[in-house]
This record gives sequence, C-alpha cells and structure tokens, in this order.
Amino acid sequence: MKNLFYTFSQNNSGGYFVEDNKRGVCEYVIVEAESALAAIQKLSVIGEDVDNFWSYCSCCGERWSDYMEDEDGKDVPSIYNEPVSTLNADSFRSRCFVHYADGTFKEFIFPEKVKGSN
Repeated sequence: MKNLFYTFSQNNSGGYFVEDNKRGVCEYVIVEAESALAAIQKLSVIGEDVDNFWSYCSCCGERWSDYMEDEDGKDVPSIYNEPVSTLNADSFRSRCFVHYADGTFKEFIFPEKVKGSN
C-alpha cells in the first residue's frame, strides 16, 4: 500500500497553540502513513512527550481531533490542497512540520509573500 500525507491542524484551544520544535509540533502537523487511522495513531505518538498536546478548553474544545483535512490523503504534503512547497506565509500560517514514514520530520517555513504580487 502506498503511503500518503494526512494534514492535522491544531485548534487554538485555550487561546494558544502548542509548539515543540524538538518533536515537530506546531499549528500544522502533516503525517505520512498507510492510512488515515495509521496517521491518527502516529499523531498520538508524536504528542506523547509534548506538554499540553492533548489539552482541552471547555469553550474552545479539543486541541487535536481525528478530523483531517483530507481523509483520503495526498501524494505530497499539503495544506488546503496546496503543496507546502508552494505556500506563502499569511496571518493564519507561517510554517508546518511534516513527519515522514521513516520517523524523520522536517520543518517547512513559508516565505512572506512579496508585496505587489498575486
């Protein structure tokens, strides 16, 4: 079975995002896996040693859920159907971490959009 990429976006539960550069966690975590279920399980392992990873706010809800942007997965790491290699920073995102099937992960920092360009 071919591995695909599954994107998890973090809820701003309690008014903040959990970040851990050593474990590859920020607002967007993209996981390469055999299936959506395997990606959810891998996300759980990624968060094992991250403070407040599973925190819950009574007004905001769960920080992470099993909802994924695309339960069928993507051939390349993507956020809202756009490959992370083509994304620019905006007020909603400036980076993501991609966790590969071999256990490694990489941070993608999105460049600022050049003023005057579309």
